[in-house]
Amino acid sequence: MPDPMLTPTAIPHSREAEEAAIGSVLINPNAFHDVRVILPAEDFYIDRHKFIWQAFDALVEKQQPIDLLTVTDELDRMGRLAEIGGAAYLTSLINQAPTSINAEAYAAIVQEQAVRRRMIQAANRVATLAYSSDIPVEEAVEQSWNELEKATASRDNEVHEIGQIMAEAFDRVSELAQLSPEERHGIDTGLRDLDKLLRIRPKNLITIAGRPGMGKTGLALTIALHNAIKRGNNVAIIELEMDKDELADRLASQHAGINLKHIIDATLTEDEWPRYTSTIETTSNARIFINDNADLTLPQMRSWCQKLCNRYGLDLIILDYLGLMEGVGETRERQVAYISRGLKKMAKALGVPVIALHQMNRAIEQRNDGVPILSDLRDSGSIEQDSDAVLFLYTTEEPVGGAARQLVNVSLAKQRNGPKGKLELAFLPAVTKFENV
Repeated sequence: MPDPMLTPTAIPHSREAEEAAIGSVLINPNAFHDVRVILPAEDFYIDRHKFIWQAFDALVEKQQPIDLLTVTDELDRMGRLAEIGGAAYLTSLINQAPTSINAEAYAAIVQEQAVRRRMIQAANRVATLAYSSDIPVEEAVEQSWNELEKATASRDNEVHEIGQIMAEAFDRVSELAQLSPEERHGIDTGLRDLDKLLRIRPKNLITIAGRPGMGKTGLALTIALHNAIKRGNNVAIIELEMDKDELADRLASQHAGINLKHIIDATLTEDEWPRYTSTIETTSNARIFINDNADLTLPQMRSWCQKLCNRYGLDLIILDYLGLMEGVGETRERQVAYISRGLKKMAKALGVPVIALHQMNRAIEQRNDGVPILSDLRDSGSIEQDSDAVLFLYTTEEPVGGAARQLVNVSLAKQRNGPKGKLELAFLPAVTKFENV
């Protein structure tokens, strides 16, 4: 039904395209199979056209042919024949159709107009949500996103032939083979041993988990600095735990190799000041975008990242950390499931890998070996399901206090498109940085 909030003259539709699409099918019934997957009956604005398309659908389901006689009979059975104008109207559509060859083009116009109508209707529902003061604003924002996503969701269920898919795959691999190893992998960690095991691909959700103090943020910033400074990639950091000043100090400490405490306390030595000054200049030119809004919701994060993608292009998104984000759901488990699913959907929609930091629960402390397993992910098993790769940071021995360099175990417990494995990395607590062993 048309939205009552819209005046008839303002409602997007194309009578000519609807007539041409139906006429094309009546001329060439095989055309219906080409356009049926992208054009459901509800996408027609004019009711009688919608009824005729429903008759086409019914005949196909009954495995009966589509022609003037069968369609007339089906509409009569549906009680819609007189309403659409009888057999005479069907005949007029055949006579008016320019050609049956362009059926897909006519269907595309009808579909485009339907999307515009759904967008307007969704906008009206969003306005209603905005005026509903009894609905919490976070819930209203989330429902608004859902309304817009439903309005613009593609119905393209086109069948892709395997020959075309394999040819495209061959071209893609052939092009990559001409590149150097560094160029071939646009996103890597900069840590040689880890890069041998882990492949960060576009649209991936990578979860880095560990108990507090294991260096999750340090590893994420190591990856961020490598990509932004050495690789020239654009990196977005959503920092829910620290503010931007704390994050800036950590980035400077890592890059300059200066004790973080010296920067925080402003007690840099005479030798450290030139390095610090140089680091400020270098990191200022890096393509790193930071959002430190501790109350950031998933829809807000998605909108912010989309804006960055549109304006600058994004190569990597880092969330520190997942457990601090508020979700939608009655229990924390459902909220985390909502967040992890949303992160995966965002990675796919933007075509950008997302690295999300998360905590492990205390179950690991009850086991003798101290080696994490996927069920140690805190709050929800959905993180395990949604993640393309899961890395655990852990130690089996108590770290030596004041040690300049500590060994940290890394377990790649899941990798959807690659092997699992374990390795060691060196953690430098003074600068919160990871290095190859």
